Amino acid sequence: MPNSGKISSYFKSEVKVLTVVTISGLLYNTGLLAAPYLQGRLIDAIAGGQALHPVLVTAFLLVASTAAVQCSRAIKRFYVRRFANDVNAQMQNVVYANLVHRSEDELLSENVGSLMTKAVSDVDACVEGMRKFTTEVFDTGVFLVSYLVVLLIYDWKLTLVSCAFIPLALLAAGRLRKVIADCTASWRKSLSEVADSTYDYVSNAALYRINGRENDNCISYEKQNADYEKKAVRANIWENSMMPVYKVISLAGILLIVVFGAEKVTAGGWTVGQFTAYIAMFASLAEKASHAGKLFNSVQKAEVSWKRIKPFMNGSAAGKIEDSGGTASVRTDSVSAAGAQEPVVSLEHVSFAWPESEPLIRDVSFTLERGKILGITGPVAGGKSTLAQLFLGGRSYGGSIRVCGKELSDIAGDRRIRLVSYMGHEASLLSTTIYENVTLGDGGGIADVLQTVCFDTDLAAMPDGVQTLVGNGGVRLSGGQQERIALARTLYHKTPLIVLDDPFASVDRTTERQILANIRRNCSGCAILLISHRLSQFSTLDGVLLLEKNGTCISSTHEKLMERSRTYRTLYELQENHINEEARV
Repeated sequence: MPNSGKISSYFKSEVKVLTVVTISGLLYNTGLLAAPYLQGRLIDAIAGGQALHPVLVTAFLLVASTAAVQCSRAIKRFYVRRFANDVNAQMQNVVYANLVHRSEDELLSENVGSLMTKAVSDVDACVEGMRKFTTEVFDTGVFLVSYLVVLLIYDWKLTLVSCAFIPLALLAAGRLRKVIADCTASWRKSLSEVADSTYDYVSNAALYRINGRENDNCISYEKQNADYEKKAVRANIWENSMMPVYKVISLAGILLIVVFGAEKVTAGGWTVGQFTAYIAMFASLAEKASHAGKLFNSVQKAEVSWKRIKPFMNGSAAGKIEDSGGTASVRTDSVSAAGAQEPVVSLEHVSFAWPESEPLIRDVSFTLERGKILGITGPVAGGKSTLAQLFLGGRSYGGSIRVCGKELSDIAGDRRIRLVSYMGHEASLLSTTIYENVTLGDGGGIADVLQTVCFDTDLAAMPDGVQTLVGNGGVRLSGGQQERIALARTLYHKTPLIVLDDPFASVDRTTERQILANIRRNCSGCAILLISHRLSQFSTLDGVLLLEKNGTCISSTHEKLMERSRTYRTLYELQENHINEEARV
């Protein structure tokens, strides 16, 4: 993996491919000199009335050199494209690795559309700039040098005077640097906004339809697309429409060649063939120089995309994907090893606060051994989910959180996922099969874990079984089915510590009771934190942590909290009364 924070490292990583590009590029661009030279020789041979044999030899050399040049060109173009494809794959791998290893807070700082655009479109734009640069190094750089040398040999004074206009074309391209960069940045930003709106409208289509907002969204979306199109046209006009201007400026010197070159032919200094060859080579030289101006503009556009993706190009994250391979077998071993470490999790005076806010969690302390289940509850917005998310890492906390004897903040991400399994209060299903949603590509059987979450009966009614497609975000399943598949995934990848955030919100109480019993039986080697608003099963748990609204906590048993905590007793009795009323009805 190259040093992904530097453009030059990607060129170094493809040195073999670029070596082929260099050799074929030199052959192609220097070989191009043969065509105008041989054309001039052919004109002189025919005009001079030479014998047929020399004319045919010259014609054959012209055809052969042209064929060889085009073969070299084909090889160069193939390997330049291969270079671009390799670099694109490397860059997207690095961006993806950084995205999946970033904390939730960092990801939430940017909208989805911006992240999608950067991960795909900006990487493509950046690599396209690198490809054009690699191509033009030969198609323009080597070409210009080789042609200029030959033209100087023909007539150095006329060449210097005629080529004086070429730097003006390059200067004009350089002066447009800021204009093109600003227009491109505005265009890329607008593209991110359109992508974000597209994602939002697709994800929330039902919500907008129910509330009659489709027309308003369509109007807003059309305005965003119109703005995007306008900015895209403006950015591309500045890059592409200036090409004829660069070409006219570069070719201005051809007027001098026509005047002074014709005089040289008349005076006998040049033959007609030499004049023809010279003017053809100068025209090619001037046209390539105008391409250099366009190259500057393309590189400027690529620089904008590079600046957008550079924060996601920290190469250190790329290795984390490889380091975390084979998680299924490692996690199974971790559960067994946890038996030698008690407690599995220990919190001492843990606190947490959002920036510039009062602490949401204050002085939380408890320990939990393997085979034990601790229920965490409390009023709404009391910090329950926030406490659970601390175990994911990426958030600074006060106090100490130790998992299997190690401080959580000191555990690297690839090691932490072997110690902590987490299920959020949203199911978060992939748009694939039930099997893939549970295994996440690890393979193996899932019948046992589906039975643990009481999904075996549901599965029997599905014709495709575990290969049933769940739809976008699980749309083809009920809320309870989505939750149980997400829970099955967490239990399939079980670790010494399992954190479950409200896993039974959409299942009935009978199913909840059965799943808890199954978990206790099948996950005896794990410590489990169960966050829930529903307290009907808390009397069966090994302990309860009550988080108050002021951020403080009480850690005890269900029975003792019923005696000592008015908040807990009120929550429990309200739910029990509601259950009894439903039963009477």
